[in-house]
Amino acid sequence: MKESKFQNIINYENLLGQQINRIAEARTKKHLETYEEAVDTLVFMLPSKMRQDAVRFKDEHGIQYDMSYAGKMKYDKLWMHCNKLLEEGNLIFKVSNYDTFQF
Repeated sequence: MKESKFQNIINYENLLGQQINRIAEARTKKHLETYEEAVDTLVFMLPSKMRQDAVRFKDEHGIQYDMSYAGKMKYDKLWMHCNKLLEEGNLIFKVSNYDTFQF
């Protein structure tokens, strides 16, 4: 087993959660430049296969920094696509073993 100089495990789920919060906050406050940059950062943070899919989606839809309403709508689609990938990868909205809840 290869030794590493790093002793602690990175809590990547926490980092993803913080980035999603950053995206939501920037979008809510209508900071378009921060919003677009935050969504792009999320794309870079995705696991490799998800990242490839998200970059392909971004290229196919011509999503680039725009800082306009039309650009925001394109980034909304990219964010939704990233969320779909994260959900399908069981990284957000994790599925529990319970089908129904009883109180």
